[in-house]
Amino acid sequence: MRAYRVPGAVAVGVAVAALFVGPAPVAGDQSVAQLQAGLNGQRERPMRGDQDGSGFARVTIDTATGEICYELTVRNIAPATAAHIHQADRNSSGGVVQGLQAPTNGSSSGCVVNAAAAAAVAADPSAYYVNVHNADFPAGAVRGQLAGASR
Repeated sequence: MRAYRVPGAVAVGVAVAALFVGPAPVAGDQSVAQLQAGLNGQRERPMRGDQDGSGFARVTIDTATGEICYELTVRNIAPATAAHIHQADRNSSGGVVQGLQAPTNGSSSGCVVNAAAAAAVAADPSAYYVNVHNADFPAGAVRGQLAGASR
């Protein structure tokens, strides 16, 4: 193995550059919550949604910035007309806390800033659900309760 010497000026330059780059993200940052939900029509309440429908929601919440980012995918439903995060347990329907872009062509993604919703959902994800609506099922075609994402 060959040893290399790093000139002092290079070492100082690297150290100074590190000051401007800033710290690396800390694993397990408590201000970021990774959530997910499997979506299907059987989970819709109070009436069932599209029995053939399914999908997936991935939600990332940054409570420091109030940003809620999401990715939605759905299959086997008529074109979506709306999507939301609602507050309610898995056996109830509840009010909208954040609108999301409808996955009209089967998928959608985006980010919104809503500090109050971000803090509330991150604090108790299982008290919230994602659902997707369409003309055939205006109350909801598919739905899934939020939970921590598995790694």
